[in-house]
Amino acid sequence: MGERIKSSTVAAVITLLVVGRRTGGEMPALLESAAAALREMARLEGVIRAKTADGRMQTLVLAAAPIAAVMGFRLVDPRFFDPLVQSLFGYAVLGAAMVFWVMALLSARRILQVDY
Repeated sequence: MGERIKSSTVAAVITLLVVGRRTGGEMPALLESAAAALREMARLEGVIRAKTADGRMQTLVLAAAPIAAVMGFRLVDPRFFDPLVQSLFGYAVLGAAMVFWVMALLSARRILQVDY
């Protein structure tokens, strides 16, 4: 049944029942401790969901901040970024900044892929 449902919680409860029955353990005490452990697991999964939601929001800010900053600087001074597009060194700096930005986004995405 645990394999068909593909739930680690159900599989753990079934294993507990089978082992408790075979060893002659005190079933009420086993079930109480299992219930406490399952409640704690559910609480921790909620904490993980909340933290990953925070991380996803921070990733969106990380993705949008450079674009918003460029637009803001261009609004204040349209020629602010001209040195970046007038020399080879400027293009290199701009390219490096874009590479680091993309690497940060990919790293954040990979970190937030939590299996729970």
